[in-house]
Amino acid sequence: LGSGPCGGKTSSLSILAEYFETLGWKVYRVPETSSLLKGGGVVFEELTPEMSYSFQKSLLKTMLTIEDTYRQLGKLSAQAGRPTMLICDRGAMDPSAYMDREGWLRMLRELGQDEAQLRDQRYDCVVHLVTAAKGAERFYGNANNMTRTEDVDTARNIDNATMKAWMGHAGLQVVDN
Repeated sequence: LGSGPCGGKTSSLSILAEYFETLGWKVYRVPETSSLLKGGGVVFEELTPEMSYSFQKSLLKTMLTIEDTYRQLGKLSAQAGRPTMLICDRGAMDPSAYMDREGWLRMLRELGQDEAQLRDQRYDCVVHLVTAAKGAERFYGNANNMTRTEDVDTARNIDNATMKAWMGHAGLQVVDN
């Protein structure tokens, strides 16, 4: 699941997971890495450009590691005969929305990652939930996520950049407000 800030990712993840669990699926819920890291005291607006780049690089490495951990558990569950899925709160292309293209490509090189592989092959389906900051502004806020600091305009820009990052994925679905 992807979107800009306040797109409903966390709420949708719970609803989807509960639905598939009632059908007998084993659902692994991969948490949002950014919220985990920012919840530890990182204030994005306080970071220098160098610190921001370092944070995004660490975020991507951590995200991939967390996803791989759940992916391995999912394979074991599937081998045991249980239908299994992972639902990720954000994906590996999402950090690109928070940096310029040059920095993103540099980061991928430094981490030995390939953009097309991350976008097109790592995930079976990508669901982009349009942020409440686009068309449902009265619902935009940080009531359910205290690490959210973006204003409405910034949220719109991040939402656009996040959706653009996933363009080209064969399973991209966009859910509007």
